[in-house]
Amino acid sequence: MSECAVSIKGLIKRYGSITAIKEIDCLRVVDCEPRADGGSLRRKLGVQLQSSSLPDNIRVDEAPLYLLSIDI
Repeated sequence: MSECAVSIKGLIKRYGSITAIKEIDCLRVVDCEPRADGGSLRRKLGVQLQSSSLPDNIRVDEAPLYLLSIDI
């Protein structure tokens, strides 16, 4: 892995007509190119779900399989 965890230059992020981030480039993150290596990057960094509740009718032994099925 390189010394730099994140390399950014010129990134722009818009939500509709609102520009949230302007002129930053994200070249590499933990030795991955975000656009080309998104899956690898998510596996290295992990994810934080917005909602972490399980379905009401799930059994304890089903919970790990359910969580592993989430496509990161």
